[in-house]
Amino acid sequence: MRWILAFFPAILAAQDFRPAPPETGGGIEIRISVMGEVKQPGTFWIKDGGTLLDALAAAGGPTDRANLKAIRISHTDQRTFEIVNLERVLTGQDTLPPLEPGDVILVPTIATVRLQRIVAIFRDLSLAVVSAVNLWQFFNSATQ
Repeated sequence: MRWILAFFPAILAAQDFRPAPPETGGGIEIRISVMGEVKQPGTFWIKDGGTLLDALAAAGGPTDRANLKAIRISHTDQRTFEIVNLERVLTGQDTLPPLEPGDVILVPTIATVRLQRIVAIFRDLSLAVVSAVNLWQFFNSATQ
């Protein structure tokens, strides 16, 4: 049993959680990564139960170019993600989702979101044009 306890810290270090230092109140910390428009992107340890605000604070806060309306949180399984509008959270209109060990937080630039909207508009327009052409061809073939 003692050898299990001796290796316990090593097992935890290889995971996305670890015991919190006693000076921070103990408990468990989780490892998260923060990328994109933050002052110090990287991997950080925050208290289990920490929020997106804690993660952003660990990364030095958002830059001036950060889009706080479309922060993406990808969960460990890489199949699920959430888009958080931090401005709505700060005004009390939304709540923060809980962070999970291994989460990856991406703070996009304002330009990225604008580009995504422009691409979506062009996609919608092209679908409308294709639909109109198909409809025109259908009616023309039906009348002949």
